[in-house]
Amino acid sequence: TAYVANYDQETGDTVTPIDTVTNTAGPAITVGTGPRAIVISPNGQTAYVANLGTDTVTPIDTATNAAGPAITVGTEPIAIAFTPDSATAYVVNFSPSTVGSVTPVDVATGTAGTPINVGYFPRSVVVAPSGRVAFVANGANASVTPINTVTNKAGAPIKVGGGPVFLALRP
Repeated sequence: TAYVANYDQETGDTVTPIDTVTNTAGPAITVGTGPRAIVISPNGQTAYVANLGTDTVTPIDTATNAAGPAITVGTEPIAIAFTPDSATAYVVNFSPSTVGSVTPVDVATGTAGTPINVGYFPRSVVVAPSGRVAFVANGANASVTPINTVTNKAGAPIKVGGGPVFLALRP
């Protein structure tokens, strides 16, 4: 199944599942306002949708395509990455008026942890294959902030080129 975020003020904010075998769209799934990103957990059981307008993420059970209760995170969530064991999702909070942050979410309980401050205008996050560190691209700081996923503490920013937006890790 492929999932499509529908960011539409007129028809409602939804996610459309697509059966990739038949190329058929299923019924729309209602999520929070302004769905911005969708990521599926490595175990394939949950899709998380970042809802920019409601400062939440909506979990979707991929077996039933049912949305769970929205989880409140930081201001303007725009990106998500899961740990390899699917236990934690790291949600990037864009926060245009303050320092950006990343909110760890316990997937089993649907509980948001304490936001971790990173640089200004964070844009994306990836989690290392080891699961021990997440990296956040800070668009306005020309840096990448590493986060220790065991302690959920940010490390010293790593200087990179201007305006970093996306990250990728070699497996």
